[in-house]
Amino acid sequence: MGEYVNYKGRPVKIGTCELLYYVSYQRYKEEYGYGRLKWEEGNAFPASYLAPNVFVFRFPFPDEDNVRFGQVAAHNRTIDVSIPNNGDIVAAAKSDATKDMVIGIWGQKLVNAFPDGRLILALVVRSSVDDQLYRLEDPAQAAKVVNAICIQYIQADIAAEQKYFWTAVCARITQGYRL
Repeated sequence: MGEYVNYKGRPVKIGTCELLYYVSYQRYKEEYGYGRLKWEEGNAFPASYLAPNVFVFRFPFPDEDNVRFGQVAAHNRTIDVSIPNNGDIVAAAKSDATKDMVIGIWGQKLVNAFPDGRLILALVVRSSVDDQLYRLEDPAQAAKVVNAICIQYIQADIAAEQKYFWTAVCARITQGYRL
């Protein structure tokens, strides 16, 4: 079932069931705050999509910052990062601990990850081993992903715009754990 909101007077698809892969949490919250999102018949009320522990939002890819609301090109986009496959990031996908594993940065989920009720935007990744989505609630897991990005992309000899992209990805991952 598709999930739709009324955006500036027209229905816009934001995802399917709990996977809101057409809009990032940050963008959705911003548009909601401006009062631009209204109820679309047959769907949840716009505020419902901001509830913790329910919906997975698209990762806020830096190169999509200027894309119109709900108008992303590839709904199932990931960006790949190679990480050591020691089972501490995606335990269920541990297959061959002698090889690095590729994970795809896919989305973020608003969750109550701590006993004090503090909310985080947990990183959601797709495993290359079993093609499943995994939520990384532990900030230490996210830090390992950020570290892998730094080694593979930011410290590498790549173009300045690529360094900016990956630096922004790291910032957006870490910001999610400081809500």
